[in-house]
Amino acid sequence: MRFGRRHWAASAAACAVLLAFGWWYLRGGGDGFLAVATAPQAVPSRSDTATGKLAEEMFWRTLHEGRYEDIPATIEVLTKAFKEHPYDPAIARRLGFLHGWKLVERNRMQTITSTIADEAVLSQYYYDAAYRLDPTDDRMIGLKAVLRMLNGQLNDDQKAIREGYFMGHEANRRFPQFNYFAISVPLATLPYTDPRFKEAVEMQWQLLDSCDSWTDLKLNLSREEYAKRFPGPKRVCWDNWIAPHNIKGTLLHMGDILVKDGDWKKGVEIYQRIKAIQDYENWPLKDFLEERIRDAQANVENFRVDYTKRLTEHVTRPAMLIDTGYVCVSCHQEKGSVPALPNFPAPLAAGASKQRDTGGS
Repeated sequence: MRFGRRHWAASAAACAVLLAFGWWYLRGGGDGFLAVATAPQAVPSRSDTATGKLAEEMFWRTLHEGRYEDIPATIEVLTKAFKEHPYDPAIARRLGFLHGWKLVERNRMQTITSTIADEAVLSQYYYDAAYRLDPTDDRMIGLKAVLRMLNGQLNDDQKAIREGYFMGHEANRRFPQFNYFAISVPLATLPYTDPRFKEAVEMQWQLLDSCDSWTDLKLNLSREEYAKRFPGPKRVCWDNWIAPHNIKGTLLHMGDILVKDGDWKKGVEIYQRIKAIQDYENWPLKDFLEERIRDAQANVENFRVDYTKRLTEHVTRPAMLIDTGYVCVSCHQEKGSVPALPNFPAPLAAGASKQRDTGGS
């Protein structure tokens, strides 16, 4: 067989690649690659230690009772449980949530320390660990994306922002009913003129469509009835045991985004829908919602204030849900009241409890 000029060129290129690979391997790259590639994988398993059981109990009590001040003690027990048994993805994702909760509701603290941004780093670390242990949990890829974008925003790291942004698109494809909400959170903090903020607006409608929320709002089932009828991915679309007021908090977040976008009348329509949802009387943010409805037009400008680089400052005017001290409890606190925010003037604090807490700082 005779080789033409192209065949010789291809053969020469193949030889060059093999020589380069051989040189890289002999210089130490090969054994390092093989060592990493053949490392044993962690096998996920549930912790059955006494510390693990205590950690689970503390987590749900802290979350469902909205006990922000108990976050540090709960983190302490969960961290100990994870050190004892670093193979439980549930412990990892709960730690990711707690560190994120401590950050986003920082306005509850009397004094917000300069180390508060470290909570975003820790939250990302634990969500990464949870996904590594259980890559079938498509919620985690969404939360990993959120923390990538958030840490990128805090540190002016464009690579991290872009990495998180495109990871977020993948997350939306995998589990739209959960991730459209999650990915919209960091995008909603962007200036209202930013095209990616417009994506956050669109994600609210895509979320309602993927969940078929208009039908659900008409059915208006109790969370127990809903769980029986929709046990699959759609379970995250309505109030549920994990988030007793999930749909209420989701619509509150959506209304805020529409108001920031300038469509405050549509925002009020969304706010008003919350009142008809079952168990509304136990929702801790009823008075907060009334203020939202009353002040929607004025809040167009209030919501456009950027707090991304002002983490240690208390908000002193009405702000989007994600910039207040109520973003997590809007879905997860089962009943009771929420504390008034330190240094926050009326009317926002008007319907809140007079209780003050230190935020565990």
